Amino acid sequence: MKLEPEALTDLFGGKSDSLAVDFSVGKEEYYGKVAVEITFPEIEHAFIVQLLNARGGVSRENFIQLERSSQNLTRKLDYQHVTPGKYRLKVVYDMNSNRRWDTGNHAENRQPERIAFSKDDILIRANWDQVLDWTLDP
Repeated sequence: MKLEPEALTDLFGGKSDSLAVDFSVGKEEYYGKVAVEITFPEIEHAFIVQLLNARGGVSRENFIQLERSSQNLTRKLDYQHVTPGKYRLKVVYDMNSNRRWDTGNHAENRQPERIAFSKDDILIRANWDQVLDWTLDP
């Protein structure tokens, strides 16, 4: 990838010099795929769904807002080009829809937002497709 001089500008107005970076991407067969069908409880608020790698880092993230009128509480998430390894799913019950997990507040008598993890690890292998179903508790 090549960037011409002044192609990028920082917050302070500084301009970039020319830049050349070489990188490569693995072949399609190197990666795996995961299709997750999640059934959410009948609760009107948002959810943050995260695919976590073996170290607990977020590999992929989706924000899902359920609406009161929604009859369909199931959503399908497709994760393509996933590096082989062990993963887990994490769901944050984002009660205030601010797209992040909030701690509790003792003074305000507020509990932290609930978190759920998938029961089992998800093993992603090269050139494999995983299909998972997960029904969340209310």
